Amino acid sequence: MLQSKQENTTPGGLTMYLPKRLLTYLIAEDNLEIMKRIEELIEKQFTEPKLVLKATTLKDGEEIIQRGLVDIAIIDLYLPDGNGDNLIATIREDYPFMPIILQTIEDDLAYQAKIHKNYNDITYITKKDLFDDLPDKLNYARSKCNLLTPEHVAIERPGGMDIIYTDQICYIFKTSGKKILNLLLYDLRKQHYYNYEIKGMALSEFTDMYNSSGFFIRCHNSYILNKKMVKTISREDKEAILHEPDDRDYDVPVPISDKYMEIVLDELKGVSERK
Repeated sequence: MLQSKQENTTPGGLTMYLPKRLLTYLIAEDNLEIMKRIEELIEKQFTEPKLVLKATTLKDGEEIIQRGLVDIAIIDLYLPDGNGDNLIATIREDYPFMPIILQTIEDDLAYQAKIHKNYNDITYITKKDLFDDLPDKLNYARSKCNLLTPEHVAIERPGGMDIIYTDQICYIFKTSGKKILNLLLYDLRKQHYYNYEIKGMALSEFTDMYNSSGFFIRCHNSYILNKKMVKTISREDKEAILHEPDDRDYDVPVPISDKYMEIVLDELKGVSERK
């Protein structure tokens, strides 16, 4: 695992990693000389701690992306085993806002327009202008990454690592009598809710480790609520109603106990109260 990550091992033996404290760059390029020059440029331009991952094939690039480690991608359009378009499509499936710099010999404006339309805000550089334009493009990607890369929870499981973005967590529920947390998540890409389980962790441990964003608030002895997801609050029914981003026909309620009601109302000023 990355040495830059700070480990926390729970009593259940599950290793949790705090959100990354460095940016990770992927260079997908089969020309080793060009790859070396791009890496040197990144190292020279950004003095902060960083990780540069390299792939010379489409397959290697996809495997790196699927590990959930990349923040900024610099991709060659033509790779030995496939088109860079395919790698961009893989990225956009799960990371709609990741900064991507596409570099190619193609100088066709229609092609550039197609890339922008299909894949959402791709920065495009032709090979002949690569090292003249890349510093500015990297600065842009770096600044955008600061704004758009969400805080995440990385959970190591047998056979891989799961990445959960904290702004997609609707609420967290503690299973009675056990150190098991159940998370209700909303998948922005697939537009539906799904459940996720973390063993060996208490609610207080989760907030201590992952609430630097300030998204979460305790609303019940057994519940943590994501403040961004709340549509209305009812004092009478003692519950919060979540937004319904997939247009479901029924509400998603989360209980609020008397103990936490005033704290929740104070934290959620501006949210409508339902009578």
